Amino acid sequence: RKNMYMGGIIGHNGTKLNHTLTNITNTGNITAAGSANRFILAGLVGSTANDLPLENCSNSGSITVESTQSFNGEHAWVAGLTGIILEATGAKQITLTNCSNSGDICVKNTTYSGQLAVGGISAQMIYNSSNKYCGKMYITDCTNTGDITVENVSVAKDFSVGGILSSISKTGYADIKAPTQRGNITVTIPSSNTVLHTAIGGIIGNMEAGKIGKNDSGKRGSVSGQIKVLSHGEAAGHWHSVAGIVGFANENAEEIADVDVLADNESCVSVEMTNAACNTYVTGMVGYIPMAMSIKNLVNSAAINYKVNGQSTANCLPYVSGGCGRAFAAITMDNCTNNGDITVEGTKMTVELDCGGLLACHHTAHGQFSNLTNNGDILIKKGDGTCGILYIAGIAGGQLVACTATNHFTNCTNNGDITLEEGLSTTGKAGNIRLGGCFAWTKQSYDENIRNNGNINIHANTTGSNTQMLLGGVYGYNAAAANSDMDGGYVNTGTLTITGGTGTSTNVFGSAIGGIVGAFYGNISNAINTGDIKFTGSSNATNSSVGGIVGYSTAAGKITNCQHYGNIQAIDMAKGVQYPNVGAITGSHRVQKTGGGAARTALVENCQLGGAMLGEYNTEDESYKTTTLKADNFFKYIYGSGEATDWTGTDNYDGCSVLTAKPNVD
Repeated sequence: RKNMYMGGIIGHNGTKLNHTLTNITNTGNITAAGSANRFILAGLVGSTANDLPLENCSNSGSITVESTQSFNGEHAWVAGLTGIILEATGAKQITLTNCSNSGDICVKNTTYSGQLAVGGISAQMIYNSSNKYCGKMYITDCTNTGDITVENVSVAKDFSVGGILSSISKTGYADIKAPTQRGNITVTIPSSNTVLHTAIGGIIGNMEAGKIGKNDSGKRGSVSGQIKVLSHGEAAGHWHSVAGIVGFANENAEEIADVDVLADNESCVSVEMTNAACNTYVTGMVGYIPMAMSIKNLVNSAAINYKVNGQSTANCLPYVSGGCGRAFAAITMDNCTNNGDITVEGTKMTVELDCGGLLACHHTAHGQFSNLTNNGDILIKKGDGTCGILYIAGIAGGQLVACTATNHFTNCTNNGDITLEEGLSTTGKAGNIRLGGCFAWTKQSYDENIRNNGNINIHANTTGSNTQMLLGGVYGYNAAAANSDMDGGYVNTGTLTITGGTGTSTNVFGSAIGGIVGAFYGNISNAINTGDIKFTGSSNATNSSVGGIVGYSTAAGKITNCQHYGNIQAIDMAKGVQYPNVGAITGSHRVQKTGGGAARTALVENCQLGGAMLGEYNTEDESYKTTTLKADNFFKYIYGSGEATDWTGTDNYDGCSVLTAKPNVD
């Protein structure tokens, strides 16, 4: 059989049929078995080759596809209400207004040689093998409460699942307003699967055109329920993208706006993988974004969980976030909030992990990110075995290229705690842990009004040679060019606690820990740190440094108009000695230890420092040697070496003074 069309009301709406469906309800269950080149199944209308308006229509019958036979063909579509626009000669349009599906959808024990698309309301926007026309779909005030289950299904090409719409082709268009998704989505991918791409979203799985937003009366879209994916292994080079709103946004996708992913109904986005061999995106909002688009006014409150049981290839990179996964294009992201906690557990996760409260990784020099807030905690669990490089942050995990003066982050705040669990161990390249309250790794310095209020707790270890921890209250590592300026206003109020140990380092600096930034080569000004720093892990890198503002800095620039007030403790507890490179402003030395030569760190000017420096531990009375910063001694603790003058005897703290109370940063 070439095509199999099945619908609770209409199997196929042909080119000469002009139907309008109003107040139509299907309550009957639909069960399909057999094989066909094209398999189309939906609760109301399987497919249409003509315009089709639906209003106040519903399906409550279950839809089941199960067979020991193969469904061989290019594609298969299964949906709660409508399947697809199919093989028409002109632009056709489906309009769904105030329609709903409450029937459960189950696809299991089947094999497809092409594409599989499953949607709670509709399966796919358009299909035509020559892509010579554009279909359009308008979905307004529609609701899905039915559960979607896909189990033990093998797909040779693309596989998409959406709570409202499975897939929008790049030659089609969909305008979805105020969608409501309440059903659970559960997908189990067998080890024999060779699927190229998997896109799963609470609203849309694969979005290559169109937009999502509120309706004309201002009602927002909403998602609740569980999205769970269990994958038993994939071919290398493929990817999974799983998200609370849109799994994959590409090509002509315009805007995703005004949607809430709620915390009720035990809402979560969870992915568990065995022998992972592909890039994986697990997020609360949008998964993989290779093209330019607008993302705004989104809120995620669902928990985000990713667990991997081994990697079978070095090309496997997980991107985990409460917001978006990986952006390759000039996206605009504004007024988005993550409230969901993020948990990652890895067994032999040997490559790297990019994880951020709002963005896992940003790969382009273009993009505007503003008014982003993370309230969710991030927990990286130990699992069994070692991990590779970790890029972890409250706002954005990894940013691999420099932004510009007009493309950067503004008005971003992290309130969530970040914890690397005791027993977690990283190994591999230099820079094993790059972690910041807001940004883990960036190559630019144009950000404005960035703040971290979350506590950072590092109990993990870096092992092997040439390893580092680059940690900061705001930035872990800012690799912007020398003499670049960080002057946009940065605040950290969170406590940094590091009990894990580090391996050796042959870099110019070892581990670097700073109240604002771990390591930075340029100028920094207008930064305030009121968070305590406690580094009691054991480090084999003798050139590690700890600073109230900057952990490691260079002679390329200056540190000006910055304030630090808090306690700093940097002791190798295993050896019972204090680290030598500890300062209330910068952990780096100001002058060459041997005298003469160039200065070794940026000049500090017009800075204020207060609090206390905690020294060696006294085992007799279980106390620490404490030095309170005062007017007569503060200058000794500006730099990591305690040197207040350069090798000529000239002061190196022009305009600096002591702080007697914590500054008000509210």
